[in-house]
Amino acid sequence: MASTAAKALPKIHFWDTQELVNTAWAFAKLGVLHEPLLQATSSAALRRIGVFSPQDLVTTAWSLALLIYLDAPLINAISSRSRPNISDFRPQHLALLSWSFAILCFRDQPLINAISAESIRKISEFGLPDLTGTGIAVDVGHCQDLALPFWSFAALGIKDWPLMKALSAQSLPKMSEFGSQNLSNTSWALACL
Repeated sequence: MASTAAKALPKIHFWDTQELVNTAWAFAKLGVLHEPLLQATSSAALRRIGVFSPQDLVTTAWSLALLIYLDAPLINAISSRSRPNISDFRPQHLALLSWSFAILCFRDQPLINAISAESIRKISEFGLPDLTGTGIAVDVGHCQDLALPFWSFAALGIKDWPLMKALSAQSLPKMSEFGSQNLSNTSWALACL
């Protein structure tokens, strides 16, 4: 991967959004923290953040979280870009964005408030299969979008009772569909809250 990164570095500032996001995703998925490449990707992403789609924003945040690489300027930019467009985020986007911020221990209250409000508005869409084919972690079960917000808010120490009530009501009829990780994360979160 070092040779791939070395070849990418001189070209990265000319890449489009998809190339930037895919590169961050690929290195994160492989668990390769190549700091010069991450810094270059971050710099290029910051210049283009205004055209990032919800999927681009979530995938970038997810990539940083998976590598446990806190890039505060980029995370702040992701938050700033996400908040005014939060109504464009699907349930899986909302869940993964909250998870990414929780993994990075980055408590951004305005973003958390926006995620909570939009999740409550879209609660009937949570727990449904992601049929668009754009989900990041669809292999862990379609109820992940219900389990992750429980865990994320608990990990950040946020007691958002209206959201917890809405998630609980939506989760109860689907508990038999929760995988073991989703069940354990949800149980842990509820015990912590």
